[in-house]
Amino acid sequence: MTAALTPNRQQRRQQQRHRQRAIRAMRDAQHEGQCVWDLRIFFPEDALRLMAEATGNRHAAVLFAMLAGAIRDMEAAKDQAMCLLCPQTFGHDSPRAFVLLTPLVGSPRNGIANALCDACAEPSGPLLERVLDSYRQVGMSNLRVLPPPHPAGRA
Repeated sequence: MTAALTPNRQQRRQQQRHRQRAIRAMRDAQHEGQCVWDLRIFFPEDALRLMAEATGNRHAAVLFAMLAGAIRDMEAAKDQAMCLLCPQTFGHDSPRAFVLLTPLVGSPRNGIANALCDACAEPSGPLLERVLDSYRQVGMSNLRVLPPPHPAGRA
């Protein structure tokens, strides 16, 4: 006999599966990037700029392919995609933004793409810190932001 799952149980199970997939993806990416990350948040208006950069920049090409793949995978997935920062799912609504976390290597093969809903993508505090806190909760406890390096000859 099978019992029908209540919406709350279904949502909890979907969150659990989402968390397990995220942890596996993080482990794969950590192995490749040796724990140095490139984290970027893309809004729809950034897609054309990223596509233009992708023609001459290998890392931008990988990011663009990941972004396109995340959108394609969301549409084909059995489970609805969830917002990285809250339990909001995306049925017919599109995410407001995407977070791409890739190892900082020449051409990463592994990376993590997550969606953000309208409410979470709004600047109700530092978005980057909220995203980092979410990744810290799922297994990257020592994640921190390093300032970009100065160009050679500059202090």
